[in-house]
Amino acid sequence: MKRKITYLGFTLLLIFVIVFFNCKHNKFAGEKSVLVGKIVNPKKDYFVVSQDPFNLESDTIFVSSGNKFKGSVQTPFEGLYFVYIFPEFQVFYLKPGDSIAFVLNTNEFDESLSFSGTSAMENNILVNLFLLNEKESLDLHQKFSQMTPEELLKKTDSFYRIKTEFIQSFNPELQQTSTRFKKILDFYKRLAKCRILESYAGKHKNDLPKDYFAYRKILQEKAIDPNILDLLYFIKNFVDNNVSDSLSVKERQKTLIELINKEVADQAVRDNMLMLYCKNYIKDFFIYNADDEIFKKYQSSIQNSKYNRYCRDLVNKNNALVQGKTIPDVILLDINGKPVGLKQILNKSHYLLSFSDFYYRKNYRSNYDKLRKIKEKFPDLQIIVINKNTGDFNEWKIQVPKDTLLQFYQFKDNKGMKKIFPYNLSKVYLLKKDSIKQSMINMYHPDFNGILEDFMKRP
Repeated sequence: MKRKITYLGFTLLLIFVIVFFNCKHNKFAGEKSVLVGKIVNPKKDYFVVSQDPFNLESDTIFVSSGNKFKGSVQTPFEGLYFVYIFPEFQVFYLKPGDSIAFVLNTNEFDESLSFSGTSAMENNILVNLFLLNEKESLDLHQKFSQMTPEELLKKTDSFYRIKTEFIQSFNPELQQTSTRFKKILDFYKRLAKCRILESYAGKHKNDLPKDYFAYRKILQEKAIDPNILDLLYFIKNFVDNNVSDSLSVKERQKTLIELINKEVADQAVRDNMLMLYCKNYIKDFFIYNADDEIFKKYQSSIQNSKYNRYCRDLVNKNNALVQGKTIPDVILLDINGKPVGLKQILNKSHYLLSFSDFYYRKNYRSNYDKLRKIKEKFPDLQIIVINKNTGDFNEWKIQVPKDTLLQFYQFKDNKGMKKIFPYNLSKVYLLKKDSIKQSMINMYHPDFNGILEDFMKRP
C-alpha cells in the first residue's frame, strides 16, 4: 500500500526548498544533512536527532513560528538515526549530505509522517513498514491464546508476503537505492517475524516444538545497522524469556550479560543492549561504587568507549548524591516563573524531594496522589515537587494542581536538571535542610511510611 501524502501543497513547497538547498548549499555536504519541514501540534519547540539510542551524540533542531523548522544535523554514516519529536520518537534513514523534508502531526504521529527529498523513498518505505508491523503485532497478540505454533507460523508467513509485496511496489526505483539500505530492509522485514515468535514463546514456554526456535539464528548474523529498533526489542524479549526473574539481582545481571555476550554476534548490537541494561542497573539500584562487581562486568563487556564513559559518569553522579552529602544547589522556577535557588527554599527541617514529568500524565497523577497522602499523614514534612521538563513552563503551569499542601517548581535549565534528576520518578530524597539523609528511595515501598516515621523523629 502506498502512503497517502497529507499537506500536499506544503510538501510541494518543501521539495522546492530541498532543490534549492541541493544546488546552493554545498557547505552541508559531507557529514551534515539538512532537515526542513513542519510539525503540527508541537509539544516542544525543538526536536533531537541522535546517532545512537541514548542521545550521547545528537543535534537539536528548533521549531520556529508557524511550527516550521530548518536545520542541519551530523550524519557521519549512512544508516538509521533516532529522531525524538516529543513525546514520541521514530527512526529515520539518513545519508551524509541528505536534504530531507518531512511533515508530522504529533497527535497522530506515525500515521501522519511523510517525506520528500533525498532518501524520501527509503523513509516512506520504513514508516509504512513500521505501521504494517504494528498492525501485525496488534492482530496476532490478541489471538495468541487461541493459536497453535503452526497456526502462528502460517500467519507470520502471510504477513511476510504482504510486506514483500509492499516493498516490491516501489520497484524499479528501489533498485537505485544503496546496497546498505536493501540489506537493512531485508533484515528489518525478517526481524518482524522473529519478534512475534519470541513474544509468543514467552507465553507458551512449555508447548513449543523443538524446531520452533530456528528464527533465533538471526542473532548470529551481522545486523547491518545496530540502530534497528525492532532488533533491540527482540533481544530484550529474548533475554526476558531466558533469564529467570526468580534469580537474585546479582545472578540475574550476571546471567543476562553472559547470555548477550554468547548469543548476539554483532558487537555494536551487543554494546547497545549491554548499555541499556547497564544504565538500568545503575539507576534502579543506585550504584555509586565503581568497584561494584556487576558494574565492572558491564564495563569489560561493552567495547564502545563512549558508552563506558557515560556509565562511569552515572556512577560518579550517584556517588555525589549518597547519604551524608549535600544536595547540589540548582536554579528552579516557581509557579510565577520567578527564579529561585533550591538551597534558598530548603530553610526548614524535614524535606521530601520528589520529581514529575507531565508528559507521562498517568505517572504524574498517581505520584501526586501518593505525595498528597504522605503530606496528610506527615503534616510537618515539607514536600517539594520539581518538574524535569525544562523549557515548557506555560504547559507545566497549567497542569500544576491547585494545592497549597505541596510546593511545585520546575528546573530552569538542563544543567540543573542533570545534577540531581532521579532516574525513576517514584524515587525520592529525604533531606534535613540541604543535607541528604536518604537517597533515591522508592515511595511505593511497603515500608515507606515506617522510613518516614523514623526520619521525622530525628532532630
